Amino acid sequence: QYISGAINKAQEMKLDVITVFFSMIKDRDVYGIVNYLKAQSIEGIIIYGMSREDKILHKLIEEQHFRIVVVDAPFVNPNTSSVQIDHEKAQYDVAKKTILENKGNKILYIAGKKNGFVTKDRLDGMKRLAEEEKLSLLVRQGDFSEKKARQLAFQYARSRDIVVCASDLMAIGAMRALQEMDIFRPVCGFDGITLMGYAGKQMNTVRQDFYRISAEAMEEMARLLDQYEDIDVVVSQNDDMTFGALEAIREAGKTAGVNGDITVISFDAVDAGVELVRNGEINIDVQCNPDQGKYVEQIIQDMEAGKEIEKAYYVPERVYTQENVGEEENVTEGISG
Repeated sequence: QYISGAINKAQEMKLDVITVFFSMIKDRDVYGIVNYLKAQSIEGIIIYGMSREDKILHKLIEEQHFRIVVVDAPFVNPNTSSVQIDHEKAQYDVAKKTILENKGNKILYIAGKKNGFVTKDRLDGMKRLAEEEKLSLLVRQGDFSEKKARQLAFQYARSRDIVVCASDLMAIGAMRALQEMDIFRPVCGFDGITLMGYAGKQMNTVRQDFYRISAEAMEEMARLLDQYEDIDVVVSQNDDMTFGALEAIREAGKTAGVNGDITVISFDAVDAGVELVRNGEINIDVQCNPDQGKYVEQIIQDMEAGKEIEKAYYVPERVYTQENVGEEENVTEGISG
């Protein structure tokens, strides 16, 4: 529902979407992630399921390389927004309804993952309720796992009056354990997933509209992407991205390049890029020198001759502008260390 909500809203708003699973980038540092995403021309990111342990993602948000919307995590800065329900209040409300309906005092609370943001918010709601109603609250971590909640119910539910779970999957696991033990304890969940209708017993829950939450996250992303209307300089990391940027500039009814609304700086200086410099549509295109083979050969010859070799060498490259694009190449031969 998260993915379909985001994709459908993106199509409605004419935004392109790429799905990236964290397993695809988990071995990269923050700069590796930035380069990976920018190479795909990604400007904005919606993050789902982030925990307190995801330090690389925290740093990515902190450094503000992208417009970011975080679902169910409290991160906000000039380029980052947070979208979530009030988990503390929702957990408080559904647990209170279940407890008052069944007049229980000893509560087993099966919480989510230890370092999850929503886990803390929901646990805070339970602690507030326990303090107000003078409840005996036993908290155990179920990690949002049906299996682990079942095990915890086997271990603790017999001595408790009511079982409150931080997710529907855990509520289903707890209810199955109670049925196997042939004892009755009221159970409530959180999320409102369809499977709750097949659990065999009626349970209170909080219904989250995952589709709507994700659609709202996409709307917020569109707002972040549109908040800087007065851009007057575009810098692209290669000519292909520049060609796309020029098309977007034209579609926006603006002009680019020399005497245009937006100054354009590019890198690579492929033939098509240099031609756009000549026409004045690109202000500057910096060459990525393709003729590096002869410099590598020179270094190898120097090594074979026993000469001292530098740790790094820099090849000459040309900066193209409309003024010099027709001139003959005039770069110093050789490489500098």
